[in-house]
Amino acid sequence: GQLAIINNMFFLSDKNVVFLDLSGGVNATGGLIAHNVFVHLGNPSTQVTGIKTPYNNVDVSNNIFMGLGTVGTVDGAVTATANNNCVYNCNAGFVGNWAEVGTVSTDPKLGDGGDLEPDSPCIDAGVDIPTVTVDIKGRPRPSPDGGKWDIGPCEFQHEDPDPDPDPEPEPGNELINA
Repeated sequence: GQLAIINNMFFLSDKNVVFLDLSGGVNATGGLIAHNVFVHLGNPSTQVTGIKTPYNNVDVSNNIFMGLGTVGTVDGAVTATANNNCVYNCNAGFVGNWAEVGTVSTDPKLGDGGDLEPDSPCIDAGVDIPTVTVDIKGRPRPSPDGGKWDIGPCEFQHEDPDPDPDPEPEPGNELINA
């Protein structure tokens, strides 16, 4: 079947492994790895790889990779695509037969909870993926509607979705302490 790994946050510390190793029993004919963040906490490690795939037609788009040794590798003559990913503070990018375009190579400026800071280079820098309509927090993607997709699992909200979180109650609906 088709692989779909969308809107996830992968954090790793004190291990030297592959975050997402698809060569161990996953049977996929292709698929989408999109809007994720792969972060090695602490000092960057040359021993950590983001994605390893033996499958053709894997589309790796709109992801953030930070502090890794290698962002992505492929087995053999496999061809995979990498579209509009943010690769920051990594030793090597996509190694092997990758069709790579649109890579952002600067600090993604992640804030609390993985949200993008207002000056993040990942805002409106992703490739359009019409099948991904919400971010990891359930907010609409893209924002604003009709705009461009962001890189990473959290879509920057250009407009406050709830401008008045504590509205005044309507007359007759006040809470009365007795």
